[in-house]
Amino acid sequence: MNNSTFPSLKKLTEIAITRLSRNENGFFLMVEGGRIDHALHSSKPHAAFMEILEFEEAVEAALNMTNIEDTLIIVTADHSHVMTINGYPSRGHDILGLVTNKDVRDNLPYTTLMFTTGFGANYSWNGERVLRKNLTNVDTRDMNFVFPSAVLTNPGSGTHGGEDIGIYAVGPMSHLFHRVHEQSYIAHVMAYSSCIGPFKNNCRRLVQDKQSNKDKNVQSKAGRRSSNKILIFTIPSFLI
Repeated sequence: MNNSTFPSLKKLTEIAITRLSRNENGFFLMVEGGRIDHALHSSKPHAAFMEILEFEEAVEAALNMTNIEDTLIIVTADHSHVMTINGYPSRGHDILGLVTNKDVRDNLPYTTLMFTTGFGANYSWNGERVLRKNLTNVDTRDMNFVFPSAVLTNPGSGTHGGEDIGIYAVGPMSHLFHRVHEQSYIAHVMAYSSCIGPFKNNCRRLVQDKQSNKDKNVQSKAGRRSSNKILIFTIPSFLI
C-alpha cells in the first residue's frame, strides 16, 4: 500500500500476464488481494479500502491486456468478513466517520463501521453499568485506527463472516454465473470454458454464423466462445 519498496499488485499482474502470454496454449493466473484480508482481520477498514482501490487497478490492467473473446476473467472471494454498517448516518456522511444518534443511551457517538469480532472492543464497568470509549476527539479516519468491535479478539484475529460472496465475470461462458452457486461450481465453469478436465472432449459451443446471422453448434476452438486464458481475482469480501 503506497510502499515504493515493493511492486504494486497492478505491476505484478502486468508482469505475470506478459510472461504467461508467451505460451500459445494459454494460461491460468490467480491474483489475490491478500492485504485486504489482513486489514479486515485487524479491524482497519480505511486500510482495506485503499487495498481495494489497488485491487481494482490490477483488474483493470488485466482487462486492458487481454481479449474477452478468449479470456475468462473472474472476480470473487473465498469468504466475507464481519464488518457491518450502522444505520442513521446523515446523507453525505463520511463512511469512516462518527454518528450522533439521540436514541443512544450513553449519548456518545459511534462509528458507522463496526466489527462483530476484533481487537477494537473497549468496554469498562463502573460498578453500575458498562461504559464504552468516547470517540468524540478521535481521528477515526486514521489508516491505523482500529474500529470498535463487540467481541474482543487478539490483534489481527477478527473472524471471517458467513455471508454469500459475489462472483463477477466477463469472457467466454461468464453467463454461467447467474445465481447462488456452490463454491466448487466456479472450477467447473473454468474447466468448461477452457475445454479441459472432464470437458476436454466436450467443447461444442453455439457460435453465430455471420452469413445467416443465426447460432449454430460447432466444435469450438480457442477464441470461439471458449477460453484459453483464465484469470481469477480473489479477495475477502464484505458487504457495503
